[in-house]
Amino acid sequence: MTLLAEKVETHDEFEYCKKLGFKLFQGYFFCRPQLIEGRTLSCNDLTTLQLITELESEDATAQSLEAIVCKDPELVLRLLKIVNSARFSLSRNISSISEAIIALGVDELKKWVLLISTTQAPHTSNALIQEILVRAHMCEKIADDYDAINPSTAFMTGMLSGIDAMLNLELSDIMEQLPVSNEVSTALLEQSGLLGQLLSNVKHYMAGEWDELNDPNLTASLKQAQEESLLWVLDTLKDINCH
Repeated sequence: MTLLAEKVETHDEFEYCKKLGFKLFQGYFFCRPQLIEGRTLSCNDLTTLQLITELESEDATAQSLEAIVCKDPELVLRLLKIVNSARFSLSRNISSISEAIIALGVDELKKWVLLISTTQAPHTSNALIQEILVRAHMCEKIADDYDAINPSTAFMTGMLSGIDAMLNLELSDIMEQLPVSNEVSTALLEQSGLLGQLLSNVKHYMAGEWDELNDPNLTASLKQAQEESLLWVLDTLKDINCH
């Protein structure tokens, strides 16, 4: 018999359960940063943050995005192969980032560049990656229920809501180095504002905290968004891992 430890909420509990002999674990310990004293951002971490900053900038253009994406050859290769996959059903093969921008549009390119760059973070568990991707895609889908929220911004907010666990740093420390819009910042740090409410609803729904939803009328939309997101994540990770 293989033992499963449930409701493991912290890394200390995870380590304790491992010592007890558990082989399977269930809980949200992997969604919280494992804070290490003196931990600083690595070069890869800084590159990811710089890329996110450029993606979030209101002044971002096709040219500026192409310039920063092209600094990472592996990112370019993965992006081009995904764009040329059956997922997008384009009428011709895309051979450059500039063509990809034209074919997909800036918002769609932003989403995929962010997705690929963050899921390549070293030492990030598959469970955490799947959790964050489901959350981000749910935020994007639920944005349709909020007239004033851009789905692309909602997706980015969902992705950034787990970056502290990816980098094992306090979210507030990361945000000091990430000049995102005030709307995104307050949503992440305070879960306030319309975008913050959306993020909060998605997180509560995923955790099964039904009584915490600030708008119970969204339950049906959240259920559908979660089902669609789970399938989307499986296909997306397959594409990313294969390419």
